[in-house]
Amino acid sequence: SSAASDVYKRQIQGALLMSNKITFGYIVGGEDKHYNNLLRSLGSLERIEQPHDVVILDADSRLEADEDKPNVRIIPFPVDEEKGEGWFKPHYWQMRYHLNKYVETDHCFYMDTDTVIVNDRVDELIEEAEDDFLICRHWWVPELKDYLQRVRVNVGLVSHLIEEDNVEIPYFASGLFLFQKEKHDHIFETYHKKFDSVFATMPNNAQGITDELLLCLTLNETGGYRTTNGSMNHSSEQEQMPLKFNDNDKTFWGKNPQDDLYKKVFAFHNDLLEFPTLSYFRTAFDDENFIKNFKEVCYVEE
Repeated sequence: SSAASDVYKRQIQGALLMSNKITFGYIVGGEDKHYNNLLRSLGSLERIEQPHDVVILDADSRLEADEDKPNVRIIPFPVDEEKGEGWFKPHYWQMRYHLNKYVETDHCFYMDTDTVIVNDRVDELIEEAEDDFLICRHWWVPELKDYLQRVRVNVGLVSHLIEEDNVEIPYFASGLFLFQKEKHDHIFETYHKKFDSVFATMPNNAQGITDELLLCLTLNETGGYRTTNGSMNHSSEQEQMPLKFNDNDKTFWGKNPQDDLYKKVFAFHNDLLEFPTLSYFRTAFDDENFIKNFKEVCYVEE
């Protein structure tokens, strides 16, 4: 019967190999540019070697399923658009914290639409995360106190969530993070409770109360997260986050200002429409090789 059990073992292994272990999750809605950015980001998943799922929550139901791409699921996710002024869209931003309900794999990378995969570091990042929620510190405001000092925040609306003597806590960039199905549900539930305590009745002036602020307070409460090198979610801007190009193997290496090591960039963060405003095109930056490879990796045509 050991031969039979070997066959059985092989079948189980085969079945495990068949199911993808990783999802890339997106949310989209609003202006055309977000849909255009999304198409570029989806294209960049060609750089991921292992089979993967894609889940997209679409607030405006503009995307259609593609029969040729059975690994991509599009879920209509209407959002109350009346809420929020201009760029301030708390209910759109909240959508990312609903992805856990739709993911069918153990791990999911949430990615903003304006991200581009640069190097496949999926397995390495999953390994680094272990059981934790994995995210980068924010390059500009690495602690809550920095955010409260530098950004105008209607603190009254969140004063019930902030302990006044406890503002030296990590502040995160929410545009890309790695979470695990079920294991991290409590993080999302805690986020929604905090969100509802502020936005259940839309306040007149919710200035500065972004999803990152609520995520910072959430993770501070729940724990179970770890911060990774800034190269996982690189702002694309050398003036913000150190960035090097290795000519030999044509790879980009980056980090957060407070990180010691450079690591290969997993994702660049830049909006296609705003691409020409990056410092490389506005200043005397003249490393043509860097620029050529940077455009290429970001799918920007010459």
